[in-house]
Amino acid sequence: MPKRPASPNAMNSNNALQKTPIFLILLGLSAILLLTVPVMYSQLETISRDDDLMQLGSSGGDGMRQDEALRRFRKQQKKKRRREKRNHNMDIPVGMSMGGGGGDNPKFLQNIRDFAKWKHQEAQRRKQRGLLSSREEFEANGGYGNDNLKDLKEHVRQTLRVPDRPSPPDVPYDIYNCPAHPPPKYPYAWNALKVLGHWNPDDTELPPTIHQSLCVFDWETDQEKAYTYREKQVPFVMQNVPEIMKTSMRWMSEGYLDKLLGDEAVRNEHSRNNHFMYWKTRYPQPDYEPPTEFVKLTYPEWKQKARKLDDQFGTKDTKLQQVDKEHWYFRLNCMLEQHGVFYEELPFFDPSLGETMTMIDPNQHRGINCRFGMKGVIAETHFDSSANFITLMGGQRRYILAHPSQCPNMELYPQQHPSGRHSSVNWSTAAKEFEHVDRPFSHAQVNEIVMQAGDLLFLPTYWFHFIVSLNLNYQCNSRSGVSHEYDDFIAECGFGASTKQQRRGGHL
Repeated sequence: MPKRPASPNAMNSNNALQKTPIFLILLGLSAILLLTVPVMYSQLETISRDDDLMQLGSSGGDGMRQDEALRRFRKQQKKKRRREKRNHNMDIPVGMSMGGGGGDNPKFLQNIRDFAKWKHQEAQRRKQRGLLSSREEFEANGGYGNDNLKDLKEHVRQTLRVPDRPSPPDVPYDIYNCPAHPPPKYPYAWNALKVLGHWNPDDTELPPTIHQSLCVFDWETDQEKAYTYREKQVPFVMQNVPEIMKTSMRWMSEGYLDKLLGDEAVRNEHSRNNHFMYWKTRYPQPDYEPPTEFVKLTYPEWKQKARKLDDQFGTKDTKLQQVDKEHWYFRLNCMLEQHGVFYEELPFFDPSLGETMTMIDPNQHRGINCRFGMKGVIAETHFDSSANFITLMGGQRRYILAHPSQCPNMELYPQQHPSGRHSSVNWSTAAKEFEHVDRPFSHAQVNEIVMQAGDLLFLPTYWFHFIVSLNLNYQCNSRSGVSHEYDDFIAECGFGASTKQQRRGGHL
């Protein structure tokens, strides 16, 4: 059958196509793709978003409202975009986050492995480019001197510390030579009013004697004892840990922290006086006035305020007048995606290194929290619902501790209060106010410790702590692992087992 001849129009069209340059054809195809792909992507994104919203709605039960599902979805997306932006700025793989309890979460375990891989790659990248981190530069310049344990201890002792206070005569054991296992009723405790009357919290002058009963271990000789005490879930202090002493030397070197932290403004707490009470309005509170406010300050700005306040502390008569002046509490919540450099600065809090003295359960690592205190700052009494290792890189901090069994005597704000699980008692005035009054706090039993540069304090789950900054100081802590040793004590005074909000903790 003969083929039908092509029409003149078709022949002209074919001739025109053959004469058209190939680049113009490609350009036209590209334009079509540019117009259609975004539409297809938008449709796919809408389908995916609808699926996510359906999952969010179904996860909340039949009563889950559509607008609530949409609100939750938008909140998740906002957090995701913020995290991706931070990770991009840090050159850290998207999705890698070291903050917030891990447990048996496979994603969290993978994050730890990713973090170890990223650290190695980052070190190789710096090496190839001839770059040095702040720590590497300090070490290259011989910042540690001879860099042996004996010289480290001597340098820290002479330049960053004052002599330790002697073991109190009424404590039935030598705190500097404790037995291999915790002695009965360890740690020894005194009446809180006696301790506060002996040394008022508003007074930052270190007295000749303090009510200290915590065992003080030496890293070189007492590690086995420390592990035993940690296993028994009782507090202790460890001194002369090499990595902590090295961090102390770096951070106390002039200009080191200025360079490390730069001019990034971070959230600080501001108080009209020297007391800092944790608060969060989880429930409606009529006529409630927050005790502090949050402000953004850079580290140099905060340090300038701290030194100005420190210079104003004069004679003992004027010291107590400073408590009514403004104070600022510098804080860093160091998750990997925000401050990855701090895991290099504080390697003893690195979960990718596995279980160590300061990392009970790497899978339960909750990030690094740093609090820099100016002279006189007081963090009110509270408990946290996970084990805590606290280090001091410079300055001095007074910790007053209480066993979880003292919960009924702490007169805590109830769980629904913005400052729930914190003591409602003003410890600065309690010695006088409770002198002739019989209230639960009148029977509270406590002990105290003054932490100095290079010290490490182990604080088990639910132990109460009240903190006073005796001078400009630099503290970092990390929580990992939860013990249920003291659950019953906390439950008896109105607080259930580790709630999500309790695990977040107050501020140290």
